[in-house]
Amino acid sequence: TKRLYDFGQSDARIAAAEALREVEELRLQAVKGRRRVEIMRSFLEVVLADLAAAEAEEAMAIAYVRLDRLRERNALQQVSDVAVAEQDYRYQSARVERYRTQARQRTSRAQLAETLNRPGELPGDLVAPVLGHLERDLPELKQWLEQALARNPTLVALRAEAEAAREQMRAARYGNRPVLTGELQASDYEREFATRDMYRAGISLEVPLYTGGRVDARRLEALATVQQVDARLAQARSEIRQSLLEAWERIGVLRVQREQALIEMDFRDLNLDQARTLYELEARADLGNNMAEFSAARLRRAQAEYQLALTWAEVALLTGHSEWDPFAEQGGS
Repeated sequence: TKRLYDFGQSDARIAAAEALREVEELRLQAVKGRRRVEIMRSFLEVVLADLAAAEAEEAMAIAYVRLDRLRERNALQQVSDVAVAEQDYRYQSARVERYRTQARQRTSRAQLAETLNRPGELPGDLVAPVLGHLERDLPELKQWLEQALARNPTLVALRAEAEAAREQMRAARYGNRPVLTGELQASDYEREFATRDMYRAGISLEVPLYTGGRVDARRLEALATVQQVDARLAQARSEIRQSLLEAWERIGVLRVQREQALIEMDFRDLNLDQARTLYELEARADLGNNMAEFSAARLRRAQAEYQLALTWAEVALLTGHSEWDPFAEQGGS
């Protein structure tokens, strides 16, 4: 028995299955993109935690040296007990901050291990990524929105899902159509009779007269799925528009913060060189304080650059422009 023609029922089911396959592929791409940004965020959190710990270590060392000097001068009655107590308080505050940053180092590494699905395998020293093209021009927000609505992986997947649901609705609607079946029979007999045929062929046409509401139920179920997907699509558009607006504004602020951090780095670097020169000439200069300020400026620059890079990575994911991802420019993950 072979089905010859079912008046579009099989074609509709095949089209629905193909549409669902495309949906799953698009969903997988979207999940990979979000996962990649999540991993980079955890990775950069570890790098920033290391920079913060180095800054806290220097600050605590400087506070201790000052406290030790004040204690010596206090023993010679050159400074008051109040000055020593004040510096001791500052040292203890720096010490607490050092322990806090060390804890952040451990927790951020544990989080990265969990993100990479390697619990317990805490990474050691990480190499900070070299980021490029952070100075790219910021286009108009309207341009981003148009590109996102056309190329965003989540929206593309939802549109494909809506099309798959419509194909399923069409397949359900075709459930009450006739089915044309071909039949071929071969027989073998021990005795020959005139009324017996060795081969028979025939065609049958099945026309459903009553389906018990089964077809209508499937059609209404598919229609409900279409409406649900359309609602999710509208919600996703709204969320993406809001996310792009926030990213656009955030990039504007971060670019200014990055410029400020770069200028501060240049200033602290020159100030540190001057302090080293004065230190070598045995002049009065607080070299340690300048080193701590330089470390703090380096941390602020890294924070601004990494946040800017992550925001551009999010924009690349939202708009479907993978070439805008600063991390992808280095050759992938």
